[in-house]
Amino acid sequence: MPLNAGLERSLASYAAAAAAGCASVLWVAPPAEAEIVYTPTNTPIPINGGPVPLDLNHDGMVDFSFTNVSGNWSGAVFNFLLAAIPKQPSNAIWGRGSRSFTVWRSRYTEFGGGFAGALQAGFKVGPDNLYLQRGKNGIMGFYRQSASSSHSNTATYGQWWNTKSRYLGLQFVIDGEEHYGWARLEVGTTKQGGVPATLTGYAYETIPNKPIIVGKTKGPDDRQGSLGALAAGSAGRP
Repeated sequence: MPLNAGLERSLASYAAAAAAGCASVLWVAPPAEAEIVYTPTNTPIPINGGPVPLDLNHDGMVDFSFTNVSGNWSGAVFNFLLAAIPKQPSNAIWGRGSRSFTVWRSRYTEFGGGFAGALQAGFKVGPDNLYLQRGKNGIMGFYRQSASSSHSNTATYGQWWNTKSRYLGLQFVIDGEEHYGWARLEVGTTKQGGVPATLTGYAYETIPNKPIIVGKTKGPDDRQGSLGALAAGSAGRP
């Protein structure tokens, strides 16, 4: 059926606009999609059981480790130490301050670092944070009790005693670029033999330098795949 000239011209212009829009969708690069890789676990951090490694992105390289030691000397002095340790000098733990302690296990040794924050879910860890301490041990808790015939002394340090579902804020490097993550732990109260602690999950953000919200296990869907965006061409892209 023949079309009138006006309708034919309109259809031709619509077809040209649609083709241009589709072409623009092909060449406009989409924004990078945030992806949080989450790993649930139920890993005890045993007392005097050696370091527990943490490989955030499962590339075979240990990014952090946890140590949980206790000891006593002649029954008069005993102490407990729970700490997170960066295994690469460029890695960092969110924390504040600086302190060293004398730790007794098989012998006296000095252990120093900053106090690792026991963060609540919803806290943002990223490049704008002030307290990411690069290469510094994260002291989660230190407990010391001494006694003599005349007096006794007890001191407790750190934010992690008797906590459930609190988080470490972490920074580590993949292929020379900084990424952010978190580790979730549950820590009990001090006992004569030490402090019970369990790693219950961890996650990291796959986009370099992108902050992560601690406790978040999935990233937002950043894709713009609607039919309306396709029809609008480049104008429909953010």
